[in-house]
Amino acid sequence: MADLVKEFGETISKNIPGFIATSIIEIRNGICYYSKTSDKNYDIDLGSTFILEMVRAKLNGINALQQKQKIDDITITLTSQYHIINVSEDNEYLIYLAVDASQANLTMTKALLAKHKKMIKG
Repeated sequence: MADLVKEFGETISKNIPGFIATSIIEIRNGICYYSKTSDKNYDIDLGSTFILEMVRAKLNGINALQQKQKIDDITITLTSQYHIINVSEDNEYLIYLAVDASQANLTMTKALLAKHKKMIKG
């Protein structure tokens, strides 16, 4: 699995326009299996910690409301960045991706992420 995760992260960093950072985290225990940034001023590990807490809070809310729903993705639009959080079907892992909004098309970025995500399924 470690090789697949690394290959996925490297593919994302090379093939997503405007790539800033990405990480793959196990939601239950918070283990980060991969992180990479192209911007030395962007602390992907710290950012991932806050994203993890946001996803956990949303999953807890879904459970508390007894909703039969799953998180497909969460998109955060900042002034100059898009942050896309993609959660696995089993709610075990999350993929966090940050891109430069001036270089990335949000719809295309989500489509590329979904396409490349297939390489770590299974």
